[in-house]
Amino acid sequence: MILKKYLILLVTILSMLILSSCQEEKTYDDLRDEFQNHLDNNHELYQERLDFFNTASTETIKSIVMISVNVIPTNTTIRASGVIFDEDETYYYVLTNHHVVYVDQNEQGIYRIFDYQGNIYQASLLTSNPSYDLAILRFTKSIKTLKLVEFSEEDAIKDDNIMIMGYPNIRMVAMTMGAVINYDKLDISSINENIIDVQFDVMISYAPVNYGSSGSLVINEMSKLVGIVFSAYIPANSDISEATFIIPLSKVKEFITLFHGGITT
Repeated sequence: MILKKYLILLVTILSMLILSSCQEEKTYDDLRDEFQNHLDNNHELYQERLDFFNTASTETIKSIVMISVNVIPTNTTIRASGVIFDEDETYYYVLTNHHVVYVDQNEQGIYRIFDYQGNIYQASLLTSNPSYDLAILRFTKSIKTLKLVEFSEEDAIKDDNIMIMGYPNIRMVAMTMGAVINYDKLDISSINENIIDVQFDVMISYAPVNYGSSGSLVINEMSKLVGIVFSAYIPANSDISEATFIIPLSKVKEFITLFHGGITT
């Protein structure tokens, strides 16, 4: 996985160098020297990016879970993401979206949690609220030790770099990077208020996500939580979002304080 990231980075840098010099004839030695100079001049930046990816892929990943909701009696299955944010002697506690766990009054949801190694746990829904589009599940601990996500001290601000991590309908964690574009209200007038009723300003980013990315965690460059993905704008005939909408950290903390009594660890 790490080798693949290095190869992607190498191809990206070479593409930049070739495009920037496409008006001149270049030899292999010219490109090699330019490539080496570019790496030397930007060593700290690329090392920071690699450290960020490596920490996310080896440590943060241990706090990410996939959530499966089997809806009875329709026997439909909803899959999304969540993050382990708290624990006690018996349980781990998972944060996800309200719309992920929501079922109609005449239906029943059966909840399962999959950890980063594919282990499966039966889960129960503790609390859920459409005004935050957030929910808390819990599952019983096993001999497998999982990791709690760390919370940032404050909200991300405009132009901050972020990473989105989650399970978009697959059994593999997807990682995408981008920046905070703005905070604004999202028009949700077409959505049932029992499902999503978010009225506050949300974080907007161009960090891409796929269908099924609800509940994905958003971290800053310190690998600390700054939000939870809850929606995205995905154009017709595309699988990739052009804008991603995120419940900001301050509202996540507010929800946890109101409905979970705060973080106990």
